[in-house]
Amino acid sequence: MIPGITSGDLDENCRFLERVRAQGAQAVALFYDWEAHNLARKVAAPAAVDPAAEELLALCAAFQAEAGGRKTIDILAHSAGTVVVNKAARTAAR
Repeated sequence: MIPGITSGDLDENCRFLERVRAQGAQAVALFYDWEAHNLARKVAAPAAVDPAAEELLALCAAFQAEAGGRKTIDILAHSAGTVVVNKAARTAAR
């Protein structure tokens, strides 16, 4: 799960993510609080989005490698989190 500009209530987000994980019968769920201490996140600037997208790609690759490349990864993103996902997808498609 990738939040937008702000993460909101982290406790509630983690409880929500755990419910999503359990209902989807998923083994793992990750709350990716991208560039949390980078002021550029507040406006979804490339200075925050670009490194976050690279880190997201690295996380996905690590999960895929751990699963032997056989598992799919579902991503739930909100607001500026979709900017991170879009940037990662464009980079991965190259």
